[in-house]
Order: sequence, then structure tokens, then C-alpha cells
Amino acid sequence: MVQSRLRNADNLDQIMAALEKSYGRADVLVNSLLEQIREAPALKPERLDSFIEYGELVAEICATVKTKGASERLYDAALLQELVDRMPAFLRWSWGMHRRQLKGVTLNDFGAWIQEATDGAMAVTPPQPKKKTTTRQVHAQHVETHVTQSSRNRACAVCNKDTCVAVGKHYGPCSVRVECGLQGCVAKHHRKLHRTTSEERPVEINHHGTRTDSMLLRYVPVMLHGKSGPVYTHALLDEGSTVTLMEQELARELGVSGTLDPLCLLYSAGQKRDERESQRVTVQVSSVEEKAPVYSMTDVRTVSRLSLPRQSVDTEELKRKFTHLATIPAQSYESASPRLLIGIDQYRLTRPLKTIEGSAGQPTATKTRLGWLIF
Repeated sequence: MVQSRLRNADNLDQIMAALEKSYGRADVLVNSLLEQIREAPALKPERLDSFIEYGELVAEICATVKTKGASERLYDAALLQELVDRMPAFLRWSWGMHRRQLKGVTLNDFGAWIQEATDGAMAVTPPQPKKKTTTRQVHAQHVETHVTQSSRNRACAVCNKDTCVAVGKHYGPCSVRVECGLQGCVAKHHRKLHRTTSEERPVEINHHGTRTDSMLLRYVPVMLHGKSGPVYTHALLDEGSTVTLMEQELARELGVSGTLDPLCLLYSAGQKRDERESQRVTVQVSSVEEKAPVYSMTDVRTVSRLSLPRQSVDTEELKRKFTHLATIPAQSYESASPRLLIGIDQYRLTRPLKTIEGSAGQPTATKTRLGWLIF
């Protein structure tokens, strides 16, 4: 947009004005900050650090409204209500008590109150230690996928520092001295850094193929989009998986391909399967509803098969049986075996936006960006 003007310093004022018009508008900045608040996990009373982050975003919104000439948004009741609704109940109550003392309520009033509350939270919250990035074993209900640390993550899997790991190799001044032990290896590196002779990256999948008739997995019908057009299929939403997997045949149907990156699947029963033809691909996904938004999924790994259990859901029957599901627009399906497993790396698509629960032991319905599902 301004590339040609960058060659001459005399154009600096024009460049800044152009950038200000495109990226510095109050509505753009406020909407961007609001999107960060909407995308953040729900505030929890016991997590003061998350409230502090929320307070900082609110302060940014207030400052933007005041300094960018958007004073009309100081009286934006919808904006104020959305910010209030994001808080836990006890904070909404506290704000309500404070609001009773005010004659008229503006965004400035809310911002000042939030600043006081944020300062109080910071006064009793110790500095947060750096989070460890070592790979953890996770337990999903039916499919568990464990991957090694990405080579893009430079932290050491043993000592959590970035001075002794580079491109998957362990070297330098690491304070931990642990022998690998895999395949008789006595090198002083973490097992996650051990390389097999084929240079495959081990991925462990603990798949439990049996289930009771009363148990429903988080299956959802989806539409995938590729060069060859859309393909209707089913996906398993599994936050216990740290990687997203797709059957190779499905990738071929979509006409998508990517970088060859062999991997090794290790099952809980001790079985091993090499996926030498595995690729990293990018695919587009949406719900099956008309004109549904389309989202991009990167770093999806192809495998020869997923072998997930078949499942049928009759939503009309469930609606008749359970009154709390009566208005849920979930899709029925019969004998579906998902060809796509969406893991925690695509959590923006799978996280519950709305949850409808019944009594203990009854099915739950959740709304995600990929549609409603009952499980």
C-alpha cells in the first residue's frame, strides 16, 4: 500500500496518514481488542491472572475510544454490556453495586472501576513463572495422540531452556544428565529427542475401539473444501489429541497434498504402524449449514486410516426423550466413522461456544464453530 513511497523520506507524513486511515481507525482497533476478549477463555474466579489480562484489554479499549476521536462509543450500551457479561457473577454483582452510586454510566466509568479491580488483583497475584513446554501425556476419552515437540519450539525438553536444543539435537550446557535408553541409546538427551534410523517422528495413539451403547463420542458432520471441491464427512473433536489427523484417501478426494513427513503410530496395545507416506496438508473446513464460514486448518497430518468406531445419532429421537435438547439444531447421522480427527491444535474450531446440559447421565449438546453436536 505504501511501498513505493518508502523510498523517499519526504513522504513520511503521507505514509503515516495512509497507515493511520487503514489500521489506526478507532472502530478497527476497538473491534480487534473486542475479538481478543471474545476469543479468550471464560474468566474464572480462581484465575486472577486471566482477570488482569482482561482488565488490560478493557483499559486499551477505553484509551482507544478517548484518544482516537470516537467519543460516541463512550455511551455505547451494547459494548458496555458485552464487557460486563464477560465477567464472573461475583464481579458483575460488584460492578452493579458500584453502578448504583453513579448518575450516568459510561465506558469511562466502567474502565475506571476495572482499573481499581485490576490493581487489587495485581497486588495479591505473584509473578507467574515461565510455563514449561515439555510434552505431556494426555488422556482423551477414546483416541489419544501424543507428538514430540515441534522443531519450531526451541526449548529443551529436559531443562526447558533454549541453549541446548537446535533442530532436534541436544547439545550445549544442559544441567540435566539423563540417559535416553531407547533402542539402547546412552546419549544424554530426552527420549523425545531420540531419532529412529528412519528419521520418523514418533506419534503415540492409544485407541480404544469399544464403547458402551449409552456413550456418544464428539462426532460432528462437517464439510471439507479442497481443489476438487467440497466433501461431506464426519469429524471427531478430541481435545486430548495434540495433532489433527486425516485419512489419506480423504486428502486425495479433496485434491490436497503437502510436505512428506513420515511418522510412526504407537498404539496402547503395543502395536506399531509406520506412516511413511504421511504429509502435512492445509484444508478448509466448515459446518454443513448453508453459507457457513469456512476456516483453514494447517499442519493436518495424513494417515492411511483412523479406524474410529461407528456411531449413529438420531437427533429427533433424542429431542423427544430429553426436553433440554428440544431446540438443538444438531444433525442426525447413521453409522458414521470419522475420517478426520481434530485435535487441540485446532481448538478455536472445536471449543464450546454454548453448552446445554441436562441431568447427570443425560447427553450434552455443545455449539462449536463447526456446528452443534450431541454427546
